[in-house]
Amino acid sequence: MSRTHGARFTFVVMAASSMLAISGCATSPSVAGSTDGSPEPVSSPTTAAGGAVSGVGPTGFPGVEFPIPADARSVVVDFVCHGGGSFSVELGDSMMLGQAMLGGVCDGGAELSWPVTERTGPTLSVHVGDDVEWVATPAFSTEEFATDAATAADCERFIDIFSALANADAGFSTYRAFDEAEWGARVDGAAVELDALAASAASALRDSFVELSGAVSDPARSPGAVLVGPAADHIAAISQVCDANQTPLHIRAEFGG
Repeated sequence: MSRTHGARFTFVVMAASSMLAISGCATSPSVAGSTDGSPEPVSSPTTAAGGAVSGVGPTGFPGVEFPIPADARSVVVDFVCHGGGSFSVELGDSMMLGQAMLGGVCDGGAELSWPVTERTGPTLSVHVGDDVEWVATPAFSTEEFATDAATAADCERFIDIFSALANADAGFSTYRAFDEAEWGARVDGAAVELDALAASAASALRDSFVELSGAVSDPARSPGAVLVGPAADHIAAISQVCDANQTPLHIRAEFGG
C-alpha cells in the first residue's frame, strides 16, 4: 500500500539465552561466584532520551535522520503538532518491517511507540499538512516493545474478514467480476465469521467487532459499498488499536494484482 496518510491500515524479538552445565564429583570445587546459591543479577531496562527532531510540513520518505542507540529495543516518540489536521509518522520502513505507521490529529501531543530491531532504519517520516510545524522527541529503551497477545490474535483473525469484505466490494464495484447476488453471499459469509470472532474475542476489540457486524449485516447496506459509512468508522477504530499494538491490518487482495 502507499505511504501517504490513511492509505495503510497499517518484530523480530531478539532474545539470547545461555546454559551452563556443570558435572563432576560431589567433592569437586564450587564454581567461583556461585557459592551462596544466589541467582545471578539481572540488569534492569534502561531508558535514554534522544535528540528532538522538528520540521514544517511533510518529510516525504524515507524522512529525516533519526539516530537510534545500538542497544535500543523499543522507542516512544512524543509527537507534537497543532492545527487540527491529521498526521502520521513512520519509523524506518514500516512496510518492510511489518510494523504500523501511527497517526492522529494535530491537537497537541501524542505518544507513539514502536519496536526497534536490527532492521529498523534510523529515519523518521512525518506526514502532515504543508504548513504544519511538528516536533518529535524520542525516548529509547532497552526493554522489548510490549505487544498484547490477545489483541495480536484478534487482529490476525480479523485480517481474513476485512479482506473478504474489501474483496467483495472491489470485485463487484471496481472489477465487475461477479453480480450483486455473489457480492451479497460474500458479505453474508464474512458477517458470519465476524459474529464468531466477536463472540470469542479476548481483547478490547470485541465491542468494535460487534458494532461492525451490525453495520455489515444492515439490510440497507449498499451493494459494492459495505465498507463505507458506519462500517468504515468501525474499521478505523479497529485499525487504530491494531496499529498501536504494532500488529497492523492489511488486505489480502483478490483483485488488482
